[in-house]
Amino acid sequence: MIPLGILASAGAAPVPSMELIQTVITSTPTVVNFNSIPQTFRHLQLRISTALVQNNLNSIMLRINGGTDGYGWASVTASGSAVSSGGAPNQTSIVFGPHGNTATEWFSGAIIEIYDYATTTRIPTTRSLAGIAGSGASTNLRFVSGHFRSENPVTSLSLTDTQGFNFLQNSRFSLYGIRG
Repeated sequence: MIPLGILASAGAAPVPSMELIQTVITSTPTVVNFNSIPQTFRHLQLRISTALVQNNLNSIMLRINGGTDGYGWASVTASGSAVSSGGAPNQTSIVFGPHGNTATEWFSGAIIEIYDYATTTRIPTTRSLAGIAGSGASTNLRFVSGHFRSENPVTSLSLTDTQGFNFLQNSRFSLYGIRG
């Protein structure tokens, strides 16, 4: 076993740390907003557990700094034994998901990372992994990579359902800052 002091003195990379910025627990809103995001971290991470008020299996839209155009994304989706891919340039948001429905009280989980969000020299890029476990075709896993064509630092995030439905009460949206 190598003592930790030896690794540190040998120039081993520090382990990035995460700090909770804000958590929103819903009481059936249509939109979840994170405003005045501090510019003191290297990256951001959103952790989401959500379901819909409607009996659908939809996706979630992410908007950055209130922008309504200039987004693009590519995805790979696995549903049951089928795998598909897609993408969309020149969009009004980054679409990821799926998220659950109340017909069977399925909640889904998602992790979204936003890289180098405070820089003014690159456009914000995202990566997400979302999934829901159900029965048959309702079991779904989706990877999405996206971007927002703006070199402004990310100061706010907005999340809404693609069909405009409300998030189920007690859906949880937590925003973390990543140092390092």
